[in-house]
Amino acid sequence: MVDLSALTAMASGSLRLSTTGDLTPEAVWERYTQPVWWPLWAPHLREVDYPDAVVRPADGEQVAAVIAGCAQAGVAVVPFGGGTSVVGGVDAVRGPHAAAIALDLGRLDRVLDVDPVSLTARVEAGLLGPELERRLAAEGLTLG
Repeated sequence: MVDLSALTAMASGSLRLSTTGDLTPEAVWERYTQPVWWPLWAPHLREVDYPDAVVRPADGEQVAAVIAGCAQAGVAVVPFGGGTSVVGGVDAVRGPHAAAIALDLGRLDRVLDVDPVSLTARVEAGLLGPELERRLAAEGLTLG
């Protein structure tokens, strides 16, 4: 396994890193690997790869630092947003890489800008639809 401890040095102290050893396999499976459609397709799927670590950045600068560090170290990065995994996107496929991390974007959950005239909003990648709907409703808007 690749030493991923350097990830914590790439950004400020608010970067959160958990190795798969810190998390139970069940916790990693439930949160970062298991697709919502698992019960339907389970008999037809191959074995799923677990990420070697889960990184939870607090802002865009930390995301950029983690991606740059992983690119330099040859570590695959699998972004994790809402976790629906409709197409198996959170599967930690390493390919030619020495390791793979799950980049959990859940802490990036801010509404950056709302334009009531053009009816557009800029939000961070970790903000889920129901929560965005709640925040927009406070301004008299909706997702549609």
